[in-house]
Amino acid sequence: MCRKRTPGGRDELGSWLHELVSQPRHEYPAFAAALSLLVVLPPEEAAQALRDRVMVLVQQREATAHSVAETTASGVHPLFLVEDDYRVALLDAEIAFVRRLVGRIADHDWADLWREHYEGGS
Repeated sequence: MCRKRTPGGRDELGSWLHELVSQPRHEYPAFAAALSLLVVLPPEEAAQALRDRVMVLVQQREATAHSVAETTASGVHPLFLVEDDYRVALLDAEIAFVRRLVGRIADHDWADLWREHYEGGS
């Protein structure tokens, strides 16, 4: 079955895509929700869970970057892999954020307050 592309259809697609590209949305709410509840865990457990997350993120980043490198080496123009470049950038940002957060958890100001909150059950 051959579907004809119509000017109206192209306009609608262009409009929809323009909106998706131009309007930021909060697209990964599960981790943000988990962060809002992080104090439910003791600080040491939370820090370890975050370090575990970093390990997984680093693996995902390496795999994605490797795939991009292999694909471009095979002759595919990077224009057609821009979504993977975006994924690598997101992974880089999340890795940096989580590493900073682990460091902040280890800071005495955070750890002491957190431990008091956790142990006090408040």
